[in-house]
Amino acid sequence: MARTTIPASVHEPEHRELHKQGMLIYQNELTTAVTDLDITGLSGRAHGGYVIELIPHNPTASFCIYRLFVEGNNTTTNYHTQFLFGTGTSATAGRAIAADVCAAGITSACKATISLSLAVYPTNQYWPVATVEEMRWNANVEHVTRSWAKADSPVSDITTIRISSNVANGLGVGTQVRIWRKT
Repeated sequence: MARTTIPASVHEPEHRELHKQGMLIYQNELTTAVTDLDITGLSGRAHGGYVIELIPHNPTASFCIYRLFVEGNNTTTNYHTQFLFGTGTSATAGRAIAADVCAAGITSACKATISLSLAVYPTNQYWPVATVEEMRWNANVEHVTRSWAKADSPVSDITTIRISSNVANGLGVGTQVRIWRKT
């Protein structure tokens, strides 16, 4: 497992990069393959949520499904997803009790970009929710729109995020992760 805390230097003016959604606060291109990437030092309430870009590189011979976990709750059945998947002239819809942020799996030959808009919505409590856009291409160009939510219990903030692969070392060398704060 790789663990990363956002360094103070990222907040320095020379390290700021504006994104259409906010300010870049984290970027990492993996130099070692890992199964889990933990990102700490966040404050989702203070930052208004996050835009996360994941460009995975799967070095394995297996299909990888990538997942998003928050606040140390790494049990996939504590999350729900709903998706609309399009490839060629076909479309499929579905839902699952899972923390998945990609569709049927990414192969080593497949290229993908997964973008998430993660927020904590207040009611009487805070519930992490995300909209996910996935574009991938192999033999076909495929597009997936997904809703993701932590469904088992509310949180007080988003201070940690885990990006995880269902296959050992499925986040390979060259995998890129960027996070922008919304405010």
